[in-house]
Amino acid sequence: MSLSRKIPWFSIALLSFLVIDFILTSIHFIGFNRYADRFQSLILSNAISVKEGTYHYDGNYSPLYFWFLSLLASRGYEFFTLAKIVSLLTVLFSILISVVISYRLEKPSWKITAFWLLGNWTCLALSFHLRAEVLLLPLFVGAWYFSALGFYRPVLWLVGGTLFGTHDHVLYP
Repeated sequence: MSLSRKIPWFSIALLSFLVIDFILTSIHFIGFNRYADRFQSLILSNAISVKEGTYHYDGNYSPLYFWFLSLLASRGYEFFTLAKIVSLLTVLFSILISVVISYRLEKPSWKITAFWLLGNWTCLALSFHLRAEVLLLPLFVGAWYFSALGFYRPVLWLVGGTLFGTHDHVLYP
Protein backbone atom coordinates (compact mmCIF):
# COMPACT_ATOMS: atom_id res chain seq x y z
CA MET A 1 0.00 0.00 0.00
CA SER A 2 1.42 3.36 -0.99
CA LEU A 3 1.97 6.21 1.43
CA SER A 4 -0.62 8.39 -0.34
CA ARG A 5 -3.36 5.92 0.60
CA LYS A 6 -2.26 5.75 4.23
CA ILE A 7 -2.15 9.51 4.84
CA PRO A 8 -5.88 10.26 4.39
CA TRP A 9 -6.80 7.46 6.80
CA PHE A 10 -4.18 8.61 9.27
CA SER A 11 -5.45 12.18 9.03
CA ILE A 12 -9.04 11.08 9.56
CA ALA A 13 -8.03 8.89 12.51
CA LEU A 14 -6.01 11.68 14.11
CA LEU A 15 -8.77 14.24 13.59
CA SER A 16 -11.33 11.80 15.03
CA PHE A 17 -9.11 11.24 18.06
CA LEU A 18 -8.74 14.98 18.63
CA VAL A 19 -12.50 15.59 18.30
CA ILE A 20 -13.27 12.77 20.75
CA ASP A 21 -10.64 14.16 23.15
CA PHE A 22 -12.19 17.62 22.83
CA ILE A 23 -15.69 16.29 23.56
CA LEU A 24 -14.57 14.22 26.57
CA THR A 25 -12.55 17.10 27.96
CA SER A 26 -15.49 19.45 27.49
CA ILE A 27 -17.77 17.11 29.41
CA HIS A 28 -15.19 16.99 32.20
CA PHE A 29 -14.68 20.76 32.36
CA ILE A 30 -18.35 21.67 32.15
CA GLY A 31 -19.20 19.17 34.89
CA PHE A 32 -16.17 19.93 37.07
CA ASN A 33 -16.50 23.70 37.00
CA ARG A 34 -19.88 23.81 38.72
CA TYR A 35 -19.39 26.96 40.73
CA ALA A 36 -18.37 30.35 39.48
CA ASP A 37 -15.16 31.64 41.01
CA ARG A 38 -14.59 35.32 41.77
CA PHE A 39 -13.77 36.31 38.19
CA GLN A 40 -16.57 34.30 36.58
CA SER A 41 -19.10 35.69 39.07
CA LEU A 42 -18.06 39.18 38.04
CA ILE A 43 -18.64 38.34 34.38
CA LEU A 44 -22.08 36.89 35.14
CA SER A 45 -23.13 39.90 37.19
CA ASN A 46 -21.82 42.35 34.58
CA ALA A 47 -23.69 40.50 31.81
CA ILE A 48 -26.90 40.77 33.83
CA SER A 49 -26.29 44.48 34.46
CA VAL A 50 -25.74 45.05 30.72
CA LYS A 51 -29.07 43.36 30.01
CA GLU A 52 -30.83 45.43 32.65
CA GLY A 53 -29.19 48.66 31.43
CA THR A 54 -27.33 49.39 34.66
CA TYR A 55 -23.78 48.52 33.54
CA HIS A 56 -21.09 51.17 34.05
CA TYR A 57 -17.73 50.64 32.38
CA ASP A 58 -15.02 50.33 35.03
CA GLY A 59 -11.96 50.34 32.76
CA ASN A 60 -10.63 46.97 33.93
CA TYR A 61 -12.50 44.56 31.68
CA SER A 62 -13.57 44.82 28.09
CA PRO A 63 -17.38 45.10 27.87
CA LEU A 64 -17.54 43.17 24.57
CA TYR A 65 -17.83 39.80 26.29
CA PHE A 66 -20.42 41.16 28.73
CA TRP A 67 -22.53 42.36 25.80
CA PHE A 68 -22.12 38.96 24.15
CA LEU A 69 -23.34 37.10 27.26
CA SER A 70 -26.11 39.59 27.99
CA LEU A 71 -28.08 38.08 25.10
CA LEU A 72 -28.81 35.05 27.30
CA ALA A 73 -28.41 36.55 30.79
CA SER A 74 -30.86 35.61 33.53
CA ARG A 75 -30.85 35.41 37.30
CA GLY A 76 -31.48 31.65 37.31
CA TYR A 77 -28.95 28.93 38.04
CA GLU A 78 -28.93 27.79 34.45
CA PHE A 79 -27.22 30.99 33.24
CA PHE A 80 -23.77 29.85 34.42
CA THR A 81 -23.90 26.51 32.59
CA LEU A 82 -25.57 28.04 29.53
CA ALA A 83 -22.90 30.75 29.35
CA LYS A 84 -20.14 28.12 29.48
CA ILE A 85 -21.81 26.09 26.73
CA VAL A 86 -22.16 29.21 24.56
CA SER A 87 -18.46 29.97 25.14
CA LEU A 88 -17.59 26.41 24.10
CA LEU A 89 -19.77 26.62 20.98
CA THR A 90 -18.13 29.95 20.08
CA VAL A 91 -14.70 28.31 20.14
CA LEU A 92 -15.90 25.24 18.21
CA PHE A 93 -17.53 27.47 15.58
CA SER A 94 -14.30 29.45 15.31
CA ILE A 95 -12.29 26.26 14.82
CA LEU A 96 -14.68 25.10 12.11
CA ILE A 97 -14.52 28.46 10.34
CA SER A 98 -10.70 28.43 10.61
CA VAL A 99 -10.54 25.03 8.95
CA VAL A 100 -12.92 26.10 6.16
CA ILE A 101 -10.97 29.32 5.57
CA SER A 102 -7.61 27.57 5.49
CA TYR A 103 -9.08 25.00 3.08
CA ARG A 104 -10.28 27.80 0.78
CA LEU A 105 -7.03 29.77 0.95
CA GLU A 106 -4.52 26.93 0.74
CA LYS A 107 -5.84 23.40 0.54
CA PRO A 108 -2.88 21.42 2.01
CA SER A 109 -2.82 23.40 5.25
CA TRP A 110 -6.39 22.80 6.42
CA LYS A 111 -5.53 19.55 8.22
CA ILE A 112 -2.65 21.17 10.04
CA THR A 113 -4.92 24.04 11.08
CA ALA A 114 -7.57 21.64 12.41
CA PHE A 115 -5.04 19.54 14.31
CA TRP A 116 -3.35 22.57 15.81
CA LEU A 117 -6.56 24.23 16.98
CA LEU A 118 -8.20 21.09 18.35
CA GLY A 119 -5.01 19.97 20.09
CA ASN A 120 -4.19 23.38 21.53
CA TRP A 121 -4.62 23.05 25.29
CA THR A 122 -4.93 26.79 25.89
CA CYS A 123 -7.76 27.07 23.38
CA LEU A 124 -9.39 24.01 24.92
CA ALA A 125 -9.08 25.12 28.56
CA LEU A 126 -10.25 28.70 27.96
CA SER A 127 -13.28 27.58 26.00
CA PHE A 128 -14.82 26.04 29.12
CA HIS A 129 -14.57 29.09 31.32
CA LEU A 130 -16.26 32.44 31.25
CA ARG A 131 -13.37 34.49 29.98
CA ALA A 132 -13.21 37.30 27.44
CA GLU A 133 -10.42 35.41 25.66
CA VAL A 134 -13.10 33.20 24.12
CA LEU A 135 -13.87 36.05 21.70
CA LEU A 136 -10.23 36.39 20.61
CA LEU A 137 -10.29 33.36 18.30
CA PRO A 138 -13.30 34.32 16.13
CA LEU A 139 -12.14 37.94 15.89
CA PHE A 140 -8.61 36.91 14.96
CA VAL A 141 -9.86 34.41 12.38
CA GLY A 142 -11.99 37.11 10.76
CA ALA A 143 -9.11 39.60 10.80
CA TRP A 144 -6.78 36.99 9.32
CA TYR A 145 -9.23 36.03 6.57
CA PHE A 146 -10.13 39.53 5.45
CA SER A 147 -6.50 40.65 5.61
CA ALA A 148 -5.51 37.72 3.37
CA LEU A 149 -8.30 38.63 0.94
CA GLY A 150 -7.15 42.26 1.09
CA PHE A 151 -4.25 41.35 -1.19
CA TYR A 152 -6.80 40.69 -3.95
CA ARG A 153 -9.42 43.30 -3.04
CA PRO A 154 -7.87 46.19 -1.07
CA VAL A 155 -11.23 47.32 0.32
CA LEU A 156 -11.26 44.22 2.55
CA TRP A 157 -8.24 45.54 4.44
CA LEU A 158 -10.68 47.86 6.22
CA VAL A 159 -12.77 44.92 7.41
CA GLY A 160 -9.68 43.04 8.57
CA GLY A 161 -8.36 46.12 10.35
CA THR A 162 -11.67 46.72 12.07
CA LEU A 163 -11.82 43.13 13.30
CA PHE A 164 -8.22 43.32 14.48
CA GLY A 165 -8.95 46.55 16.33
CA THR A 166 -11.93 44.89 18.00
CA HIS A 167 -9.70 41.89 18.77
CA ASP A 168 -7.16 44.24 20.35
CA HIS A 169 -9.94 45.91 22.37
CA VAL A 170 -10.83 42.56 23.99
CA LEU A 171 -7.29 42.32 25.38
CA TYR A 172 -6.68 45.96 26.25
CA PRO A 173 -9.86 47.92 27.04
